[in-house]
Amino acid sequence: MTTLVEASAAFDQGAGIGRYARNIITRLVCADDSDAWTLLRAPEQRGPSPYLTLPANPRARTVTLPFSRRRADQLWFRARVPLDVRLLAGRGDVLYSPDFTAPPAFGVPRMVTVHDLAFLTHPEHTTDALRRYLSDVVPRQIARADRVASGRRGHAPSPCGARRTPGGP
Repeated sequence: MTTLVEASAAFDQGAGIGRYARNIITRLVCADDSDAWTLLRAPEQRGPSPYLTLPANPRARTVTLPFSRRRADQLWFRARVPLDVRLLAGRGDVLYSPDFTAPPAFGVPRMVTVHDLAFLTHPEHTTDALRRYLSDVVPRQIARADRVASGRRGHAPSPCGARRTPGGP
């Protein structure tokens, strides 16, 4: 089985979701000795990642998408362009995102992680643009996901209708 992982946050964000993504990705890839992993990166800047370098692993590969994370968000989540990520990354049997959003991969089971809903519960702590973006995108991602994990133990993001994955974080 090949798991596609939208790993942009792991590669390009130093704290918060980036740290969470690095921790879970390295544990999954290093602990599993049978499955293949394709880590997707829509880079925030050109060049190598300042945060994530995986040890050589014949079952894991990184695919750098031909556009930035900002452009990916614009195409997939704002304009809703139905560009299946497998056209860029190759085969995948499952799609996982340790962040709020996972790119289109039609007919493939998908899982996203919703870390918090502060953009809804405490909108004063974020920008209007980010609040509007997440308020639009997160409910759609949850509706399309086969599984939704919460980034915090005991956190139940019910205002968006999220489902906690049994045994998940």
